Amino acid sequence: MTYLGLAAKALGHNISAGAGGEAWDEGGLAHWIISQPVGSYLAIAVGAAGGAVTAAKGVQRKFEKYLRLPQG
Repeated sequence: MTYLGLAAKALGHNISAGAGGEAWDEGGLAHWIISQPVGSYLAIAVGAAGGAVTAAKGVQRKFEKYLRLPQG
């Protein structure tokens, strides 16, 4: 859900930039999140959630299906 929300925000910025609105830059979304009243906590939560998901995939070894290692 978090990634979907961030994607929607990014899409909104792209659409407004295409319509002559404010230009989108790489740090725009991060700046917007941090500028919110609880933005720093939100940024930490998003980072922790992403890290937890990545760690879980590593522990479950789900990445191995994407590897082609020589038999040896």
